[in-house]
Amino acid sequence: MSTQTRLNDLLGFALLAFLALAPLPLGGNRPFFWVAGAAFLGVMGLVYGLALAAGGRALRYPLTRIPEVAGLAAVLIIYLVLQLLPVASLVGLSTRVLGEGAAVSSPTISLAPGPTALMLIQVGGYAMLFFLVAQVAVNPHRGRHLLRALFWVTVAYAVYGLVSLTQLGDTLLGLEKWAYPGSATGTFVNRNSFATFLAFGVAIGAAIAMELAVPQAEDRKRARAWLGEFVLVSVGIVFLVAALLATQSRMGAAAAAFGTMVVVVGGLGRSRLTLAHWLAAVLITLALVAGLVVLFGAGLLERLGSVESSADVRLQLYQQVARMIAAEPWFGYGGGSFATVFPLFHQLPVSPDLVWDMAHSTYLALWAELGIVAGSLPLLIIAALVLRLLPSLAGEPARRTPVLAAIGVVVVAAVHSTVDFSLEIQANAQLLLAVLAIATAATAGPRPRTESR
Repeated sequence: MSTQTRLNDLLGFALLAFLALAPLPLGGNRPFFWVAGAAFLGVMGLVYGLALAAGGRALRYPLTRIPEVAGLAAVLIIYLVLQLLPVASLVGLSTRVLGEGAAVSSPTISLAPGPTALMLIQVGGYAMLFFLVAQVAVNPHRGRHLLRALFWVTVAYAVYGLVSLTQLGDTLLGLEKWAYPGSATGTFVNRNSFATFLAFGVAIGAAIAMELAVPQAEDRKRARAWLGEFVLVSVGIVFLVAALLATQSRMGAAAAAFGTMVVVVGGLGRSRLTLAHWLAAVLITLALVAGLVVLFGAGLLERLGSVESSADVRLQLYQQVARMIAAEPWFGYGGGSFATVFPLFHQLPVSPDLVWDMAHSTYLALWAELGIVAGSLPLLIIAALVLRLLPSLAGEPARRTPVLAAIGVVVVAAVHSTVDFSLEIQANAQLLLAVLAIATAATAGPRPRTESR
């Protein structure tokens, strides 16, 4: 085993440990954890780079392989830096009239430099995470194991969420909840954010199950191993769905359904199962879901009756956020500034009894904080990665499985982000990027022998 192979194995274990622990402290949704996570990843990247340089080794997956993605990410980071510089007067934004005629002066484009600096740190951490995971996962064997390990991480959090809800007095890390009593939240504060994390796990599990639906060997010993893993993965998915239903998150359940459907449809073309097998699988799945709904979905079914009233409230909020965007469509108010600026636009009929510190739509939040152009960069980055992945759906399982998983989690994120802020929770964003990095590296194409370590 070469030195670089051992180094990449060690990096893989470190990244897995980081991703497994990231959701533990409230989903990582506190500024301290944003900074700590980015700092840890930065140090990890520095040590990795120095180790490669000392051994005279090249990067396994240089960013030159994804120039459009790297370029868009660089522009996003540069714009966040620009928002922090005293250049507002140069673009005519030294004084702005917001909301009901309130005049606000600032030397910077950002009206909330502190939150913008935190967002810059967070985005830098995300970029480093993607970069490091790609170095590890460009080895198909290592990438395969990392994807499966991440699936079991989500299952572990699902089990904890169910145990915490039913056996530990419905607590949050042993403490009394201050939000969403009666709903499974796991280690997250918000049930919808936890639901997105679980839905990611369901999509990943569905992709692995689709791979296992295509037997890779004829001998009996391997067939038993295949069947055993298929059963284990199926059990894991059952726990994930049970916990997802227990969150009572309506859009979380819908996003999981959409993501899983895309994964299954995408994998159908490569499956060797007969129509009878698929009909049996569908019937068994429907029976299991029905049983889980009876056991864990009563609260979710009850909340479905309030969809219309909830939609009315959200629509009123979105209309006011849209006016906020229209008042400064090109430069935005600064990354992370929504909670600071929205009160200047907040008015009836949106309830004044609640603190609206989130736009409850990641798309609207990005456009409000960064402007329509820069705020679309994260969406373009994800789209560029997905476009790179699509051709590999016709490839061998080693590459197709992570691609299906990545497309599934992107669909989950895209659907849920329309009406909530789950992707603004650090643990969710990190899991999404890790799966995308695994899939992107898996589709790298033929590599020299020295790069396969």
